[in-house]
Amino acid sequence: MKSIRTKQVVRQVALEEGLTLEQVTSIIVSPFEMQAMIMKNQFNPSEDSYPMIRIPNFGIFSIPETYQKYFKAQYGFISNEEQCPIVQPTGDSSGALQGSLDEGQVED
Repeated sequence: MKSIRTKQVVRQVALEEGLTLEQVTSIIVSPFEMQAMIMKNQFNPSEDSYPMIRIPNFGIFSIPETYQKYFKAQYGFISNEEQCPIVQPTGDSSGALQGSLDEGQVED
């Protein structure tokens, strides 16, 4: 709520409803504070439990799959190699190392 337009809207709502600026700001941020609290408390990587929250008339919030893998690795449920597979180099007679390309990749 740093933009001038947002501050004007908050002031206008506060005046119309007879509230202070702090009360209006608290009302605005409370759904996001609740969303963060629920996602932190319901997170359980050992059971593959990642909460998904829907805030009516706003949106759906979830933990992306890449972050799920990261959290599993952080808590020791998968190894770092499973999280970020490394291309295994193959050597040739010239001593240069080359990585193997997956199907569909183009070498420059």
